[in-house]
Amino acid sequence: MLAVPRRLARRFRAACAKCTSGRPRGPAPCVVIRQANGCVTLTATFPEATLELACATSARGRAEVLIVPMTTLEAVAANSDEPVEFDMGDQLEGIARWAGDGAPGSVPVTFVLPGKQHDPLPRPETKPVAARMLAALHEAGRTSSREDGRFALSRVQVLGAKGRIIATDGKIAVLFDGFTFPFAGDVLIPAVPLFGSPEVRDETDVQIGRTASHLVVSAGDWTVWLTVAPAGKFPDVAAVIPRHAPTTVALDRGDAAAMLPQLPGFPGQAHDLRPVTLCADGVLAVRAGDDTGAVKEVLLAQSPVTGPAAHVALDRRALARVLALGCTALRISPDKSLVGEGDGVTVLAALLDPELTVAPEPRTPNPDMIVPISTPNTNPNPKRNTTVKPHETNGPAPGGRHDPPAPDAPDPLVAAEELRAALADAATKAARLVAALKASKKEQKVLANVLTNLKQLNLGTGGVR
Repeated sequence: MLAVPRRLARRFRAACAKCTSGRPRGPAPCVVIRQANGCVTLTATFPEATLELACATSARGRAEVLIVPMTTLEAVAANSDEPVEFDMGDQLEGIARWAGDGAPGSVPVTFVLPGKQHDPLPRPETKPVAARMLAALHEAGRTSSREDGRFALSRVQVLGAKGRIIATDGKIAVLFDGFTFPFAGDVLIPAVPLFGSPEVRDETDVQIGRTASHLVVSAGDWTVWLTVAPAGKFPDVAAVIPRHAPTTVALDRGDAAAMLPQLPGFPGQAHDLRPVTLCADGVLAVRAGDDTGAVKEVLLAQSPVTGPAAHVALDRRALARVLALGCTALRISPDKSLVGEGDGVTVLAALLDPELTVAPEPRTPNPDMIVPISTPNTNPNPKRNTTVKPHETNGPAPGGRHDPPAPDAPDPLVAAEELRAALADAATKAARLVAALKASKKEQKVLANVLTNLKQLNLGTGGVR
């Protein structure tokens, strides 16, 4: 007879749901329950990962192995430490029973005949690694593409000698550095969301090792074997990171924390590319608009800018990743990708078409405002002239009559009226021109941005070394 704590079954079932990328296909795998040397383990094998959870047990019986359907684990799982006893009778039929605090429960079980596919996988020698590797594997898995093309973008690249984890979907790339791995080769592993699940992500005792066919990660009482892709090309992401950028931003953490929850509320959320504009001019500002003319801008007053002013368009989802990953420096090159850098992390994001940038709102001239015409003061002496002019009469002045003013002399009032009319006409024509340009370019934006995204990262070829 073999016993498993109900809480162990609950934790294992929840983690198993995170062992495949995308939507799970086909029936759930069987669960192998092993008991030996005061320890019970639950193991399930998925197409590209094998997960194991271990727990100490007080049972001192003989070593035993039982294989049950995943549905059985769902039936007995609970947030309780009471044991579930599995008892197999004849013809692979049996029962799982528990005490239930005075309300006993049981479910019938159809056990599975053990086979070679249920044998335990080899355990390599593992070495401790920084616990932040779990977050790195999770974020890399989130970044990877759901489909492969010319490159294996659905996978995560682990560079053994360089201690680096990389992933990209062709539009955004993440690189995590600073790890020490006990192997020198480079591998491509599946992008599974397991490492971000509540059951695994907070573990601090993390170790890593490698076999010929698997990368093995141990986190607390969890162990996962990630199948290494036997072949596949992966782009050389590090090679396309711009070494120099004319404009840099020192991103304040407080500004980033305040900015992050505001991004979903910016105008333009319905646009396919969800563009926002980064305005790096003295300090950083984030601006967005939509087809209705609504514009919103948030100034990051504590994030100073060094270098020439730059205005670039970026998918707000890419900006959210930059902020969420703790990047404290932005490097902006208008003709290249945006680079965000933080503690042990680099984010590379493709820029959108410059036509998607939202410029500051222009000031429309007011046709009702008369612009004063000023003349330069040619009197070098600013003191008031107190010379008294002689009194003029209606009769002829001494010394002959005065000539009338020249017929072409400018009348200031007439000039002001003409200027006002000219400004009103210019404002009307400018408004019509802007409306015409928006109407003619609106249909071209989506196609132009798609073509731009395909060219932005300019990823070169490269293989798994």
